[in-house]
Amino acid sequence: MGQETTIGLNLLYARPEVGGAFQYIKNIVAALANSRATYAFRIYIQADCASIIPRDSRFTVVQIEPFRSVGLRCFYELFRLPRRALVDGVGLLHSFGNVVGVGGPKSLVTVYDLIPFEQRAERSFRTFYMRL
Repeated sequence: MGQETTIGLNLLYARPEVGGAFQYIKNIVAALANSRATYAFRIYIQADCASIIPRDSRFTVVQIEPFRSVGLRCFYELFRLPRRALVDGVGLLHSFGNVVGVGGPKSLVTVYDLIPFEQRAERSFRTFYMRL
């Protein structure tokens, strides 16, 4: 029998100021804690929000120092986190903030907002980033 895959949860996006998405993330993590899943989870979260993670032997919490800006968080999610996840033995990285990183393990992303995919004349860095 093969070794179980460690699932990485990119919760760096989880901040109270993101509103409903923050509550959604809290509920998903609570549901995982209450589930019978046998997977190991490595949870990447900003240190000042780590209290939303319930104690569970399947959860390894990696606290990242809070980012000074959204741009720095985005850079970390796109380029540093995927490589770190590989080093940490993550086989699948689930990102909750509309982003898939470069050069990491297999990825899954939750998309909350389809506005960036609408056809419109306005183009911005934010629209470009959200389409990645």
